[in-house]
Amino acid sequence: MRVKYEDTRSREIRVEDYDMVVLAPTMKPPKELQKLANTLGLELDRYGFIKVNPPANPVETNIPGIFVAGSASGPTDITESVLMGLAAAAQAVGFMRKSIIETEEFSETIETEKPRIGVFVCHCGTNIAGVADVPALVETARQLPGVVHAEDVPFACSKAGLDRIADSIKKNNLNRVIVAACSPPATHLRFFQDAARRAGLNPYLVEMTNIRNLDTWVHNDRKVATEKAKDMIRMAVAKAPLMRPFRPEKLGIIKRALVIGCGPAGLAAINALANADVETIVVELGGRCGGPYLNDFVIKYLPEGARAKELVNKLIRVLENPPRVRVYYGTTVKEVTGFTGNFHVVLSNGVELDVGAIIVATGASPVNAVNYNAGDGLNIVTIHDLVNRGV
Repeated sequence: MRVKYEDTRSREIRVEDYDMVVLAPTMKPPKELQKLANTLGLELDRYGFIKVNPPANPVETNIPGIFVAGSASGPTDITESVLMGLAAAAQAVGFMRKSIIETEEFSETIETEKPRIGVFVCHCGTNIAGVADVPALVETARQLPGVVHAEDVPFACSKAGLDRIADSIKKNNLNRVIVAACSPPATHLRFFQDAARRAGLNPYLVEMTNIRNLDTWVHNDRKVATEKAKDMIRMAVAKAPLMRPFRPEKLGIIKRALVIGCGPAGLAAINALANADVETIVVELGGRCGGPYLNDFVIKYLPEGARAKELVNKLIRVLENPPRVRVYYGTTVKEVTGFTGNFHVVLSNGVELDVGAIIVATGASPVNAVNYNAGDGLNIVTIHDLVNRGV
């Protein structure tokens, strides 16, 4: 057989003779996955599959309480899909066994009714002090309404810097704290909140303004950067009197799981959840569970030699266990709101339900090899063909 192909490394077109050609076409995510990811708030990787985060946990996503299994996160075979489904369900069960979201207890000794604002400006090495005029920022802060203390702190997020802030809060009886420093509040705010907590101040009375990333990293002109930083500090100080003490509530976790997709991975997850006595809702776009593996002409054998159809049929038996398991066929997820452990889900059929954990097992589809003339009598076979022939 003469084959004309492109060597993608050298970009050369070659023509050579072969006795057999084996194609290993890739897999692609379902066309609806982008929409589902947007609804759930999930990140996708550069190939369009659900991104696993962290990489060490193959079923964890960027949203706590939402797990992924099977080919929804990348190409997998049936055996891997089943294992991932079991892993996702096991983690979902462990997650839902928590009766409450634990919160840290702390004592408050500082009165908060009349605002006494403290402003701390971080040098952050040359990142801030090398561009903006830090002493001028401190002097501006001292003149603002409600500010009773302002100082500059070298490397405020260091242990020495945090201890200095905590001491200043106690010494000056500060009940609102503004930290003009670096990095988004999601990474550094908790350090300054811990310092306030140690000083006896409610940690939710701490506000950050990011004068590094949003200012000194943007403007090279010292005067421009300094004036912008002053404005950012003014805005934070203006917000401070509106801040109120807050204590997180303890909320119950809903012990019900939603599984999206019921191919091998979804079915394995459903089985594990049902065996753990967890009520499970299943949403399936198609008209039945099992995916394409119920058809022998798609995948007949597993690499280990077992028949794929027999394994899938064994997993499907869990669906015979209502009301513990409910399945909605021909249905998609329309909207997801709420938060970790308390998700509110609206389905395309109008059904609304509350769940504590979500497992995404939407699978993937083999790329059609028809463009390679497979199946036209030539000796061209795909990986699926080899597996089904028992190779």
